[in-house]
Amino acid sequence: MRDKQKKHNILIILLVVGAFIFSNGIFILFPNVLDILNIRLNDQLYRFRYKIKGPEEVWNGGQKNIESHITMIELDDSGYDRLDELRKIYGERYFEADVINILNEADVSSIAYDTIFATEKDQSLIEATNNAKRVYYPLVLLPIDTSQESTQKIDRVLKSNLWNIRVTKSGKPIQGRVYYSTNPELASAAKGLGHINFSPDIDGIFRRVPLLIRHDGSYFPTLTLLIASDYLGVNPSQMEVAFGKHFLLKGARFPDGTKRDIKIPIDDQGRMIINYAGNWLDVFQHISFVDVLEVLEDEDLIEVLREKIKDNLIIVADVSSRGKDFGATPLENFYPLSNIHANILNSILTSSFISTTGSLQQFIINLLLILIIYFAAIKTRALVFSAITLLVLVILIALVLGLFVYASKLTDILPPSIGIVLSFIFINLYSYLKEEQEKILLYRTFESYFAPSVMNKILKNPGRLESSERKVLTVLFSDISGFTTWSSTREPEEIHSTLNDYFSEMARVVFKYEGTIDKYIGDGMLVFFGDPIEYDDHALRGVKAAIDMQKKARELKKIWKDQGRLQIEMRIGINTGPVVVGNMGSKDRVDYTVLGSEVNLAQRLEANAPLEGILISKSVFEELKKAEQEDKNKTKGIIASLYGNINIKGLKDEVEVYEVKVSENNN
Repeated sequence: MRDKQKKHNILIILLVVGAFIFSNGIFILFPNVLDILNIRLNDQLYRFRYKIKGPEEVWNGGQKNIESHITMIELDDSGYDRLDELRKIYGERYFEADVINILNEADVSSIAYDTIFATEKDQSLIEATNNAKRVYYPLVLLPIDTSQESTQKIDRVLKSNLWNIRVTKSGKPIQGRVYYSTNPELASAAKGLGHINFSPDIDGIFRRVPLLIRHDGSYFPTLTLLIASDYLGVNPSQMEVAFGKHFLLKGARFPDGTKRDIKIPIDDQGRMIINYAGNWLDVFQHISFVDVLEVLEDEDLIEVLREKIKDNLIIVADVSSRGKDFGATPLENFYPLSNIHANILNSILTSSFISTTGSLQQFIINLLLILIIYFAAIKTRALVFSAITLLVLVILIALVLGLFVYASKLTDILPPSIGIVLSFIFINLYSYLKEEQEKILLYRTFESYFAPSVMNKILKNPGRLESSERKVLTVLFSDISGFTTWSSTREPEEIHSTLNDYFSEMARVVFKYEGTIDKYIGDGMLVFFGDPIEYDDHALRGVKAAIDMQKKARELKKIWKDQGRLQIEMRIGINTGPVVVGNMGSKDRVDYTVLGSEVNLAQRLEANAPLEGILISKSVFEELKKAEQEDKNKTKGIIASLYGNINIKGLKDEVEVYEVKVSENNN
């Protein structure tokens, strides 16, 4: 039994481990479909967090107010109409220069444009940029084969914006060459240039941004990383990058005077997961581009504006339909991509990053799930196992939600969930097949010993055959008189045929009363009533079965007489008393039987019974009397009388026994 259980346990662990290996393997085989489904499920975490907590923490410059110190100056469709009106007043004028001058006068910390001025050489814009000394412009890089270095020759201005950073762990950084950039004169006046390369995932949703793009051995930073590093007083010599782990800003100095390191989680390509702080208009301060220009008409408005945006980090962007700079995010399907800059900048300044569980952490999660499911499978029954599996799935979902909402940890939910579901299916299917196989084996083993009605009850609960216990049962012994002498002169085939026909008829009678055939002993039978299916009238059933057995034997005697076959004369002994009943076999052979002195008494009664007669013990007789008192119809046709006292081998005192008459009147 121990070896069988060991094999069972090994198969269970193989099924569970196989389920988890398969759940992860299908992501390798079908990456496009399943990866999209996985990241789409992860997107729901953003929405769940937003419903639970609302917008994320926003950078307020270290001051105790609720206003964000990251401000979007935006030009929308209505703003373009207003600009047309202003041009009628001021003539053809480069309003971007005016906005820079106004923002500079409002004492903002930095001004970043999300627009590339590739051909514009307006002197007023160059002068405004030069005077402000806090304006940043973008450039766009064209990704190239990561196995190659760019050999592109770039001008001095672009080259001065490259960072040489210490790499502590190599990876697969995106390689790029300059594709589109601010014109050199304007770039020379700017405080810095950074790339604005945003690429959506395969499903068209923007989730990551490369903090660095490699060019000729150095790196172009993203525009917002450039702004943040200048704002915090961190130069490239204070930076380290470990691809696949983090980007480190050492000794960042905050406005309140504190200094600390900032560690930004990144992947092998140097990409950071964008931590969207909330919906577009719910988080950061938004001011219309043309509202800023109102200062041109009323200079007193500069003070009002200064109160709103002093020391703020400004991002100027076109959010009109003309700009067509919109995309889908985990939170919104229609989102101005310029606002991604604000989210990245906010994450860096507030150190609110989204990290992912590494392969080791994911392995540990899977291992814990495997162990829980395995022990649940081998220690509990199917219904409890199913409940535990469902609970494990719920706990996993709750864990993933909790980690993201309260620790900003992004954990893949789909692969382990599939592993749990597959484990549930595999193990329940295996258990079902194993149970059916055991039922078939059990049925084949005991169909000759139990009545069909009893077998059906046993198959519903096979466990009732696995133990042994002491019970009060009725035991019946039968034996054919003179069979040994008769068989000594007969051929084996005739002996075999005679016993088969005889036992088949006797078994039908026993099964009619739901008796259990313990064993066939030569030409004899050991039968008991009241187990494994319990009933109170087991003594009455035993007596009725004995009467019918004798009647059937007499029928066979008449039929076989004309055929020259065995003339059956059978004795039966019946006793009721406490016995030990159960599986007394070894691990390799099941033997469901009864043991005890009361069993021996039944056999002695059979040996002392008259030919074609039935002897019962006093305990059986008393049970018949009890049944008669309850309902006379129960014992109708049963006639039992005192037979006398007989000596029983192994007992000191004589035993009082009774004989049950067998006649055609017995019903």
